[in-house]
Amino acid sequence: LDTLEKRYPAHEYPDEVLALRYTAALRQGKLDEAEAIRVQLLNKFPESSFAKALNTDIKAETTEAANANVSEYYETTYQLAIERQYENVLQRTAVAKRSYGDQTYIRKFTLLEAMSLAATGQYKKADTLLQAYIKENPSDSLRPWVDAILKNVNTQKAADTLKTTDTTKAGSLNPVLAGTADSSKTTGLSIADTGTVKKIIVPEQYTYVPKEAHYCVFLFGKPDAKTAGFRSGLTDFTTMKFSTLSVNSGQEMLNADQSMVVTKTFGNAAQAKAFMNTAKNENLLFREMEKGSYQYFIISEKNFLRMKAEKKTDNYLPFYRKNYK
Repeated sequence: LDTLEKRYPAHEYPDEVLALRYTAALRQGKLDEAEAIRVQLLNKFPESSFAKALNTDIKAETTEAANANVSEYYETTYQLAIERQYENVLQRTAVAKRSYGDQTYIRKFTLLEAMSLAATGQYKKADTLLQAYIKENPSDSLRPWVDAILKNVNTQKAADTLKTTDTTKAGSLNPVLAGTADSSKTTGLSIADTGTVKKIIVPEQYTYVPKEAHYCVFLFGKPDAKTAGFRSGLTDFTTMKFSTLSVNSGQEMLNADQSMVVTKTFGNAAQAKAFMNTAKNENLLFREMEKGSYQYFIISEKNFLRMKAEKKTDNYLPFYRKNYK
């Protein structure tokens, strides 16, 4: 667009260029810039089809907010965040702040906005928004969510920084979950810790100890874009609904034909059950998955070692159904 306007300053598509710039600014989370471009488009080309379409979109969004109560509007916006439609989330949070006066929900919309800004690479804006939020609401009940988003902002900033550095060290890391060994290098039912070269003894049999640390396991076929998308969605779901728990989701292989998304570490079986019961009923997480193409269950940390060593669930699932159902 810059090249077009530089070479042909009097071109015949100025309204379309502004519309494209508006869309680009929205997708990048640059709301102030997008609003300035929108005003420019409406003022300079009020009869343009692009201006009319934009006005229709804005009016439709505002009308929806006017016709829906704040909780309904928030739930729809929240679902869009789960679907990673951050452009729409940013638009809706801006509308919500203009349309509603319920400060409890306004705070929630602010956090959805911060999360979406971070997800679109606008780390500085997200950090500024969150710091202002903390200053204004020092004892807010949503503080764990704020901290989770801040942690994610810092993690993403660090990841982006690493992209510009030598990646040979990262390339040497085990592609499966940290702390487990390449199965080709293990013998019997023991797993080597790649960081300390120490043998971890696998239990001889599955045992039911609900007070032990537990994991949530989502079992799929071979890894693909759908399983990667599921892991990303599960991470967002965890941030928004279980921000008080210090758990993380990673993807690894059980065997050559089965991959797992594993959420760890829960303090006990009850915590893992509560998480799994909520996650399995979050339909949006499984929207890309065919029915019958996945399984889910909880498992203790020690039993997980045995299942990994066996490279199958045939022996564990009957045990699981007997003890956890």
